[in-house]
Amino acid sequence: MADGDFLACMDADLQHPPAILRPMYAAMLSGADMCIPSRLIKGGSDGGLNIVRKFVSGTARWMGKAALSSLRNVSDPTSGLFMFRKEMLNGAELKPIGWKIMVEVLAMCDYSLIVEIPYEFHDRNSGESKISKKVTLQYIEQLMNLRERGIKHDSVIVTRWSPDFTKAMVKKYCDPEKNK
Repeated sequence: MADGDFLACMDADLQHPPAILRPMYAAMLSGADMCIPSRLIKGGSDGGLNIVRKFVSGTARWMGKAALSSLRNVSDPTSGLFMFRKEMLNGAELKPIGWKIMVEVLAMCDYSLIVEIPYEFHDRNSGESKISKKVTLQYIEQLMNLRERGIKHDSVIVTRWSPDFTKAMVKKYCDPEKNK
């Protein structure tokens, strides 16, 4: 129902800092089909996760990459933070199970360029993690389902921006002085 050209998905508990939206937008304006902020590239940090959550997150990433070729070149495919071109949804048969909608988008939508930008994951200000046995089983079900119906993404380019390049691209595309 959104009418913009780009759609963003992010957690509302501020573990994903709202300021990351500007560099994500700059990546989209530079020509990306999808921008995925990553905790796992140079300049990123998963400091908001305790050791158990790091293990769970790492295991989920490994499982996703083992099951789906569309996740293999993405450093942080199980994150809940991403932005993409709305037109990617045209013709995509999304049937998400559980919380990992980006996995569904990566597996089922048509795209050719992903830009990863570094970001620092923060401690949660309120609420609790939704990780549970039920959520884990839903993720496994989702991976099995996507394995059967997912698109092959053999020609996708994944570009990783450095922190300095990300700042330069924000200045280029989002600087209000430039757009006067």
